[in-house]
Amino acid sequence: MKKPTIIFILSALVLLSNNLLFAEVTAEVLIKKIAKQNEAIKDIKATIEVTIEMAGKEKTQTVGFWHKKPDKFKISMTGEQETTIISDGKYLYAKKGMYGETKKREIKNKEGMTLFQDNPLLMWEKFLKGYDYKLIKQEGKVYKLDLSPKTKVKTKPSSEEKQKPQNIEIYVDSEKGTAVRILTHLKGIESTVEIIEHKKFGNIFFPVKMRTEAIMGTRTIVSDILWKNVEINKGIADKEFILK
Repeated sequence: MKKPTIIFILSALVLLSNNLLFAEVTAEVLIKKIAKQNEAIKDIKATIEVTIEMAGKEKTQTVGFWHKKPDKFKISMTGEQETTIISDGKYLYAKKGMYGETKKREIKNKEGMTLFQDNPLLMWEKFLKGYDYKLIKQEGKVYKLDLSPKTKVKTKPSSEEKQKPQNIEIYVDSEKGTAVRILTHLKGIESTVEIIEHKKFGNIFFPVKMRTEAIMGTRTIVSDILWKNVEINKGIADKEFILK
C-alpha cells in the first residue's frame, strides 16, 4: 500500500473519531440513554439505610427492598415502625408488626406503583411524560434537563396535576447516563436530591449513596440514603411478594 493511501486512511479515522467524540448531545439522545439504563433493570433487591434529621433530631431506619418489574414490590421496615408493604401486581398489602392486622386493597390504575412512577431514578419515561424539557450544558460531562409541565387549555387543573412539581431540574452525567442532582419545585416545598455515589452492576450505573433535602416553610428535613447488599437482575421468585 502506498504511503499517501495510508495517510489518507489514518486522517479519515481521526476525523471520524473526532466527529463521534464531539457529537452534539441532544435532550432526546440523553433521555434515551438514561431510559436504556433503567430499562435494563428487571429486578432489584437491597437493604436501604435511611437516616433522617429534622429539628435537631436524628433517626435511622433500615428497610428491606425488593422490586420486580413491572408491578411487584416489597418494602420491609424494621424497628419501632416495623411494617411490611407488598404489591403482587393486583393487590396492595400492608401489615404492621408480626401479629398486626393485614390490610388489603385492589390496585386501581396502578396507584400502588406511585413509588416507581414518580421516581426519575427508576422510571424515566413515565416521569418525563407530560413535561416539556430543554437541555442546558453545564461543566464537563454534565447537562441539565429543565422540565416544566406541558401547558394544557384547561380551566381547572385536576388533583393529580396540582400535585405535580411545577419545575424540575435534573443534572445528568452524559457519559454514564445517570442523574447526579435533582431539584423539584412544588408549591410550598423545595426538594433536592444529591447523588453522591454510583456503583456499576454489569453495564448499569446505579445510585447507591444519596442525600435529600426538603424545605417546607420553616422546616427542613435532611435524609441520607445508603443502598447496601444491592443485587440487580439476579432473579426474584414471585413467592417473595406473598405476605406471610
